[in-house]
Amino acid sequence: MKHLITRRYRALTNSVPRANRFCVAELQLPVGPVDFILSAGVAWTQRQPYRQVAELMRPGDPVRLRREPDNPHDPHAILVLTGNGEIAGYLYATEAAWLSLLLDLAPPCHDESVVLGTKQKRLQIEIRLNLNEAWPIFTIVAIFCLSRPNFSTELNLAGNPFLRPLAELNSRFLADYDNFELPQIIIDAFNRLRERENLTGFNS
Repeated sequence: MKHLITRRYRALTNSVPRANRFCVAELQLPVGPVDFILSAGVAWTQRQPYRQVAELMRPGDPVRLRREPDNPHDPHAILVLTGNGEIAGYLYATEAAWLSLLLDLAPPCHDESVVLGTKQKRLQIEIRLNLNEAWPIFTIVAIFCLSRPNFSTELNLAGNPFLRPLAELNSRFLADYDNFELPQIIIDAFNRLRERENLTGFNS
């Protein structure tokens, strides 16, 4: 993961380890807890034993996310559990690749995720995470998701207003990828987040 990040943003390899320039005000972020809301699909719900669990789930049923770093197929895997702790499936790798970093390094205070329903026989959930602060998810989204053509919709900027400053960066990235430079303040914030890897033992 680090190789891909530093290849895209070379300045990450040259930034000082401690983000001396980091400031929430510069990132236009709220101070204090925020709710992060994201719609997501659940994989493997058509396979047993997950299918028999997923088929019984109804809109509004509580679910929660749990990391599975020892998964032999994907160290970024995230389980989707029912309110009773049964496994209904996994988040798709597209979202797990970056949400795993959030769960590992800036875990939510509360997980109030719920089932939305089914779409083409696939279980859909609404991830609702109460976070201690906004800057970790803001930084992670900036690093991993700016290349998405449907950024505003896929990252639910309507429901996550603290991410809206990234919309302009997304437009600039898509318009001129070769000359795009990520703001230094975001690079500093990401390096600050990466400092937690040494404290938690997380290894990407």
